[in-house]
Amino acid sequence: MMIKIAVADDEQDMLKLVCRRVEEEFSQIGFEFEIFPFNSGNALLDAFKSGNSFDILFLDIQLSDCTGMELAKNLRNDGHGFLLVFVTSFDNYVFEAFDYDAQGYLRKSELDERLGSTVQRLIKKYTDDHRETVLHNLDGQLRIAINDIAFFESHGHTITMTNCRKNTFTFTGSLSRLEKEYANFGFFRVHSGYLVNLKHIYSVEKSSAVIKLADNTLNIPISRSRIKALKLAYQQMIRGV
Repeated sequence: MMIKIAVADDEQDMLKLVCRRVEEEFSQIGFEFEIFPFNSGNALLDAFKSGNSFDILFLDIQLSDCTGMELAKNLRNDGHGFLLVFVTSFDNYVFEAFDYDAQGYLRKSELDERLGSTVQRLIKKYTDDHRETVLHNLDGQLRIAINDIAFFESHGHTITMTNCRKNTFTFTGSLSRLEKEYANFGFFRVHSGYLVNLKHIYSVEKSSAVIKLADNTLNIPISRSRIKALKLAYQQMIRGV
């Protein structure tokens, strides 16, 4: 499994240093990884807009064109999921960093002392987030990362799973049972017939949830009685609460 890591810092020497130290620490873990350096927030933002995605972001808080926190907020609001570490020369943003579900807040002067333990936390969180499940039907079984599941749709006792690439898998089961099984993985019952992964919701409209699937979107109906709770759960997911 390849881990894609983005590092953003507008100081060229510091960008090279952070990339080198991140490479050294991840090389000891045993995971395949690739590091992508960015010398501005807009360059990283453009990479996301071009269809790239990254599993882990190391963001300088004081970039020349924005703050790392503004960048993280914009990316979260656009529905991008990633693990986040802020890298800075200042201490006064540490409490604000909690609002962005940051896995680390590193002072640049403490990279050697604290980067190792931060990478250990990142790997544990990444592994937990990429936990797999196995679905079964009469034709066989499907092993899939839980985060790749976009939603389950129910018609009676027939359940259809759709993943983020629009592939489907149909099996017999109960949506109520799946709701309990996947509650801790960020799934929400938006309708009697739909269980949706909050991570794949692009926006919540008046009566539907807009789901991002591959290169297009899909509108899934929301029950009127569930809209308020869905909006709250979705906001908490974006904020990383």
